[in-house]
Amino acid sequence: MAMKVFKRKANSFGFISKGLMLLSFSLLYFPQITLAADGDILTGWSEEGYQFKMQVMSEADKTASLYGYYKTNYGGIPCVDENISGVITIPAESEGYKIIAVGTDAFAGCAKLTEVKLPEGIKTFGFDAFVACYALERIRIPSTAIDLYDGEGWNIFRGCRSLKQIEVVEGNQYYDSRNGCNAIIRKNGNVLIVGCVTTVIPDDIAEIGTSAFQGQTELREISLPPSVKILNGNAFAGVPLTSIDLSNVRQIGFGVFQNCKDLTNVTFGDELETIGELSFYTCPIKELRLPNSLKTIGNRAFQSCTQIESLDIPQSVETIGGEAFSWCDGLKEVYIPANIDTIGYRTFYYCKNVERITIGKNVCFIGSDAFAGSEKLKEVVSYIKEPFPIEQWVFRSHYGDVPNPFETAVLYVPKGTRTQYAELEGWKEFLRINEFDPTANIIVSTKAEGLGSMSIGGIYDIGNEITMAASSEDGWIFKGWMIDEVTVSTDVEYTLTVTEDITITAVFDKAPSAVQTTRSEEATVEGYYSIDGKKQNTPQVGINIVRMSDGTSRKIRFD
Repeated sequence: MAMKVFKRKANSFGFISKGLMLLSFSLLYFPQITLAADGDILTGWSEEGYQFKMQVMSEADKTASLYGYYKTNYGGIPCVDENISGVITIPAESEGYKIIAVGTDAFAGCAKLTEVKLPEGIKTFGFDAFVACYALERIRIPSTAIDLYDGEGWNIFRGCRSLKQIEVVEGNQYYDSRNGCNAIIRKNGNVLIVGCVTTVIPDDIAEIGTSAFQGQTELREISLPPSVKILNGNAFAGVPLTSIDLSNVRQIGFGVFQNCKDLTNVTFGDELETIGELSFYTCPIKELRLPNSLKTIGNRAFQSCTQIESLDIPQSVETIGGEAFSWCDGLKEVYIPANIDTIGYRTFYYCKNVERITIGKNVCFIGSDAFAGSEKLKEVVSYIKEPFPIEQWVFRSHYGDVPNPFETAVLYVPKGTRTQYAELEGWKEFLRINEFDPTANIIVSTKAEGLGSMSIGGIYDIGNEITMAASSEDGWIFKGWMIDEVTVSTDVEYTLTVTEDITITAVFDKAPSAVQTTRSEEATVEGYYSIDGKKQNTPQVGINIVRMSDGTSRKIRFD
């Protein structure tokens, strides 16, 4: 931006010069005259006597902003000297101009400032206004503020790692710091947009905003209330959290926990639908349990999570992005369930310790380098009954730095398909191709005859998801499902994924013969069932079987 001359002074002879023209005023002396235009840069003074730059927003209205510039632009002029330390107090008015805005990068990189006191009257804040103010401890947002640049999705205090006191002055129409939470909350949508090491997230927050805690290097733990459903991009990027409970979160955005180098324990809940791109990049997560509600795993979501040893992709997952699990050195086995139809580019690239890869029957596309670099690969099991050609680089590394999997691994294919595989690009290169039976026998039984009946059982394709239901005979109630003498569910309906031959037992218990019209005051109701053992959300008119908290079951009549 070209600099403009905005102050012209009479010289000691009483002349004002402009170009080559001199005008004489007969030795009259004129005081300083300010002739500014919109966009001109002026000098103001803080209450401590520090200079700061301000830019005219409207000469007609006499308004200015604290000068903002992009530090990457050569020759930029900072708003204040970057070496100023301690506190700086910005006046509401300077040199006759009301200060109503903080410009882009205005205080960026002022690493020694501990507090910037802002006047009432400031309305807007520019991009990265306070970014990398590493010593900044306190900030108070005026009640007049209407835009903290959060509409663009960025935390203007990103990287202010010393922040401990955050307050929005009462009466602000758009933002608050409710309940003394030490955070900035956008009222519209209940979004927490700026947090710090002392933040306590209020119980009514719905979202954590983009970069809200990014760079808070002293933040070791944080509790998310059940109301928080969405974590936006980079919300906790680079924060040294060791664990996080996401039991109620529905959506995890771009890079939310990327580079959280101490994050070993993550708990997901059954509301989770989306894990975004780079969400957990380089996190040392030790155990990964993905919920059955999950639909999307984004590109590079778990890239370089080297501590993950096992991976169970739920049947609910519809999309796995490119490089989602690349460089996960701890993985020893990869299982792609039947619900997945696409394996993206480099999805499991250079997972060096993978020994076995299982590919579900509905996969119809496998991207380049999807499994390349698995130097310990011994088995590839494909359930695809109608194989298609793939690139040879799906399994083989371009660089020749790991053993050739076509020579070291065995390809297992469904019975009757060996000839097809042996003729197709990307598969025929395997020196050993063997067939197997891709089915399993599911046996469903009861402890004794005449107690009840089950709705399912038989031969199923491995990878299929099946649901079985139990129905009790008169005088019996359903207690649960058992596999190898271990109860796996107490619900009348039970769903499992077929992986091998198993026997599952439906357990029934004799119902009490007496009809009771009251229930124990000590025990509480845990569930209602119809006479035939079907679970009900509420009691129905007539006789119901009621399961109590003390483990007993009884018949109760409801009128």
